[in-house]
Amino acid sequence: MVQTSSAADGSARLRRNRFLIIRNRTAGQATNRIATHVAHALRARHGTVEIAETGTPAELAGLAEAAAGADAVLVAGGDGSFRACARAFAGLGVPLGLIPAGTGNVLAQEIALPGTAEQLAETFTHGPVERLSGGLANGAPFFLMAGAGFDADVVRRLSHGVKRYAGKAAYALPVLGALARVPPEFEVRIDGHPYAARWLIVTRARHYGGRFVISPASSLFRPGLTALVFTGSTMRERLAELLGLARGRLQDVPTVRSLPARSVSISAPHSVPVQVDGDFLATGALDVSEGALPLDLIVPAGSAARI
Repeated sequence: MVQTSSAADGSARLRRNRFLIIRNRTAGQATNRIATHVAHALRARHGTVEIAETGTPAELAGLAEAAAGADAVLVAGGDGSFRACARAFAGLGVPLGLIPAGTGNVLAQEIALPGTAEQLAETFTHGPVERLSGGLANGAPFFLMAGAGFDADVVRRLSHGVKRYAGKAAYALPVLGALARVPPEFEVRIDGHPYAARWLIVTRARHYGGRFVISPASSLFRPGLTALVFTGSTMRERLAELLGLARGRLQDVPTVRSLPARSVSISAPHSVPVQVDGDFLATGALDVSEGALPLDLIVPAGSAARI
């Protein structure tokens, strides 16, 4: 159970004692190693830790009882793994924590998670909770971003087997392949207003693909979406868009518009791929809005000013 103890200055200090760590059984050795190190660090703080391996949504749903009995559920993985667990355990009233073991780890960047197992264990034991509100993409909850076009084409063609062993290097060939194809134009409606686009990102996060800053004013902990509309059609324009993204200077790229939004939709040809939180979702239509079930996320102490 969650307890409070007296700190050196006499103030009450939150303490979590029971943890459920969830990791994907198909994840690579790095994920297993990080999860194991964090479990050891939590036990060194006299916490009790259960590690569960899953591979399907049904297995996640089967862990609801164990999750409800924990002080915190810790997800070992990346943004897609976190989204899957958040969907499975929404409404249980148990805070979630992230053990960052993915490729991009956008969520970890957003909340400035520390890098060592000992620092993570300290955060999960004593860290405050922030209410994370998400959005809906085609009726399914997401917490970071959704999009259509270029990046969705990349993740659609990504080999997860190669990604497991090569990390970010696995994206090289899919990125080059996506750049070689002329992107189709489709119509985007942002709060009812039409725009032409060849790539669309709807984000709640500041970061993209890890450390790249794509929307400086965005926050996972405030309402609102930001729609980034890319219109570049030539190789030079599209490379300029990617360079602007990598430099955190999309506002300087003439083929990119950044617009505040409450709802975003596309009725695209079936050839246009769609992604959610970095995972390929489908091809064709995309409807994005606010309204996902909120959940409590454990964040590092002192991070509130940054998020």
